[in-house]
Amino acid sequence: MGWTIFLTFAFVVGAAELVVDHQLMRPFNISTSSMQTTLMPGDHLFAQTCAYWFRQPGRGDIVVFKTDGLQSPIVPKGQVFVKRIAALPGERVEITQGRLLADGKRLDTPAILAADNFTTPGMALFNETNGFVVPAHGYFVIGDNATNSLDSRHFKTVPRQSIIGKATRIYWPPSRASDLQ
Repeated sequence: MGWTIFLTFAFVVGAAELVVDHQLMRPFNISTSSMQTTLMPGDHLFAQTCAYWFRQPGRGDIVVFKTDGLQSPIVPKGQVFVKRIAALPGERVEITQGRLLADGKRLDTPAILAADNFTTPGMALFNETNGFVVPAHGYFVIGDNATNSLDSRHFKTVPRQSIIGKATRIYWPPSRASDLQ
């Protein structure tokens, strides 16, 4: 009888821990160089799944999202991507002379978005004379390695419901363990 109670208790605690764990924080690993040097292939990170329960994602946040909600034939379904939010719902995004603009203003923070390397051959949405308005409940995301990233310049925006959480910390390898900015 004592073992039955103990095993039942252990099972209930384990199940509750699993539910709470995925409701608050989830681990992910990085397999591509699209977020280099912020995130390197082989890095393991935690994404805070509760980060956007009471606030909306913001410019500069590094987000983890599912690709199933993206409307693009070049993006594989069933994948998880990690990118940085560059533009918010309702903003007009432009790329002029390699610089990223939101509502006509050059982005300057975070510094990675102030670079002049955002023009990519074969971009689906941009040329030097047009822009793109981010729809309501959508986010324009960019990889920190802008010259080698499959991001919103190719697949438009990420729907809010596809965002799993905010990447907050590299936990592996130990030599790279740090909070993400």
